Amino acid sequence: MAVLTDKAVIAGVGETDYVRGTTKTNHELAFEAALAACADAGVEPESVDGLVIPGRGPLNEDFVAALGIRDLKYHSHVAIGGASPVAAVVQAAAVVAAGLASRVIVAAGITFYSGGHRLSAQKSYSLDGAGAAMAANMPGGRMRVNLEWPAGMSVPMQWYSMHANRWFYETNADPEGMEIVALTQRKHAHLNPKAFMRDRPLSHDDYAKAPLLVKPFRLYDICLETDGGAAVLVTSAAHADKRSIPIAGGA
Repeated sequence: MAVLTDKAVIAGVGETDYVRGTTKTNHELAFEAALAACADAGVEPESVDGLVIPGRGPLNEDFVAALGIRDLKYHSHVAIGGASPVAAVVQAAAVVAAGLASRVIVAAGITFYSGGHRLSAQKSYSLDGAGAAMAANMPGGRMRVNLEWPAGMSVPMQWYSMHANRWFYETNADPEGMEIVALTQRKHAHLNPKAFMRDRPLSHDDYAKAPLLVKPFRLYDICLETDGGAAVLVTSAAHADKRSIPIAGGA
């Protein structure tokens, strides 16, 4: 990654509102966020010449039509589960640094609350239902369905509890660090007018009194189930302005 450090920048950011309940599709949310990212960067959507789409997002052809792209020079999808968006930004930075494209959109949208994929909807996570199909499409899908699910480990908080417990055992780390992350994330939400938790404070007592769902994870350690879209426009550092954010690294 060192060879890519500060060679590319995030020139624009776009977000939809993060809500619980929407009539928009995953694709519409991703397109809306992509258009907002272009507007934030002050560029015309049709001037975008690169696409890196995380997960099972819209087809690149759909983006070409939705944004009116005239000269697409690079496109790809990154499907590595929850790490896909970050990996997609790193790939976009590499594309720009290599000169394969000059304006690359990374955009995703999902209806995780209203689209029938809620982790709390046990019916949709039966071994012979929609949950099995979703697990099969995740990284390690065969392991999920054939090894973890029969043992009752059907959702990510259960999968990653094993990693977390082992890490605490090996490092003897202070569990307070998890609370710090949760409270900091909520503090950041108060700064974003589109955040679902914008005006909902979270205190030490709130965190401590929350139910322990799967050791070591309490309620506020688990990601929200919401609907929304987000996008960034990645360009060359040579064309950066004072608002641009250099991409120093990623994974």
